[in-house]
Amino acid sequence: MKDTGLGRGQWGLCQDDFGRLYFNYNSDMLRADLLPTEAFTKNPLLRTAASINAKLAADQTLYPSHPTPGVNRGYDPKTLSADGKLTRPTGTCGALIYRGDAFPAAYRGNAFVPEPCANLVKRFTMSETDGIPKATNTAKATEFLTSTDERFRPVQAANGPD
Repeated sequence: MKDTGLGRGQWGLCQDDFGRLYFNYNSDMLRADLLPTEAFTKNPLLRTAASINAKLAADQTLYPSHPTPGVNRGYDPKTLSADGKLTRPTGTCGALIYRGDAFPAAYRGNAFVPEPCANLVKRFTMSETDGIPKATNTAKATEFLTSTDERFRPVQAANGPD
């Protein structure tokens, strides 16, 4: 028996309307495989840096609403801002490509990514050029959802029955 798995991310999978799979790692908010799994299984030569585990979000700056000192890698000077707020992901998990209709139409296809260490959910607007998806921060210097309650630690985003 041979394992042909691609080892996607750490914390869950989601997909868009085209069937592309999205995932993340604790320190990287959103990645994707750009071809279906069957393509990689049938032709290992397709497993290139451009087609597998593609990083989609260049700007992953975080904007928590309060200081967040108890985080992974808090000892690294780039992890916390001067006022003690997490600046980059350290516990990202459970992403969602929104496919519902409860939110306005502009939200459809957006990515929602929990970051429990910063007590927030980040929203990315998704775009595509030549079949390559790209995630762009929707809000500037703020987040889609954030809380000052340290017990607010979202870990999984999901579509509900809309």
